[in-house]
Amino acid sequence: MAYSKQCLLFVLTVFTFATRTSFALPEVIRIGGLFDSSDPMPESAFRQALDRINENGRFLPKSNLVSLSERLPPSDSHFASRRVCQMLRNGLAAVLGPSSSSTSSHVQSICDALEIPHVNTGCQSRLRRTQYAINLHPHPTALGQAYVDVIRTWDWKTFTILYEEEESMVRLQLLLKVSTTSGFKINVRKMPETTNFRPFLKEIDAKGERNIVLDCSAETLAVVLKQAQQVGLITSSYSFFITSLDLHTLDLEDYKYSGTNITGLRLVDLNKIKAANLTKAYSSTSRYYNPTLMNPNATTFTTETALTYDAVHMIAKALRELDRSQDVRVKSLNCDGVDTWIHGNSLINYMTLD
Repeated sequence: MAYSKQCLLFVLTVFTFATRTSFALPEVIRIGGLFDSSDPMPESAFRQALDRINENGRFLPKSNLVSLSERLPPSDSHFASRRVCQMLRNGLAAVLGPSSSSTSSHVQSICDALEIPHVNTGCQSRLRRTQYAINLHPHPTALGQAYVDVIRTWDWKTFTILYEEEESMVRLQLLLKVSTTSGFKINVRKMPETTNFRPFLKEIDAKGERNIVLDCSAETLAVVLKQAQQVGLITSSYSFFITSLDLHTLDLEDYKYSGTNITGLRLVDLNKIKAANLTKAYSSTSRYYNPTLMNPNATTFTTETALTYDAVHMIAKALRELDRSQDVRVKSLNCDGVDTWIHGNSLINYMTLD
């Protein structure tokens, strides 16, 4: 009799196991990627991350992640909306990008309506927080508090803020408030829309300001620093705080022995990039090779590139967790229809727990 019970238990266990494995993820899971920046590396990181996950087999051993990616014209929300709707007809588990705020807001609205997770990696102050959206980039208010902490640590009582775009004011809002709450004297100047900043920098020098906060893109920053050196601002008398999170992508060798204090913040862990051999994906023997990046190394990885790579892994881990609790199916969706993806809410919840 005892033997019969053991046999029955064995049969039930096998049956339960067999039933569970039939609830596996689909063999093919499509992830949408929309890219509208001039930098080609985020899209390359997106594709490489998918390939590495597929080759590894640890995250999703029975599924293959497939990219559906598009290069978009900058700030063309109508074009982006059409493209994401075309992608969704193929069935997507998540959409990543684009980086511009105006375009991304339209994509986010579509994803919200269809309950598809939307992942972003850019610093976007205008995007509203919604149930199906997640942004890996630090929020502007968090960055603003970090700026304040740096300035207070240095005990700057007076400084000048040079900014490139109006959107900078969102990130710099907390820094501007210290002029009223802490008694700091702050001068704010908008940078001219030109590639010749020398007259502008000479004006700053003539006013005797020695502590400068620079808020601009990494591309503009490279030009400003070079011209600042040419007009005599890169000396031991000056201190620069750089708000761009991509300062590490610039070659600062020419300023190394100037005595100037040039400080910035960084999210990218260069040691981890080197350890993971990510730069090999951009060698001339790789299909990710881009001729504009002749000598790729860890410092060529912008913050957006690194966050894109991390975002794909976050999606893969969330899919793995979702598979443990639900019978997941990805289906075609129509932007003009009423159907939504029933697993979208659970998937975005697992992403936020990552």
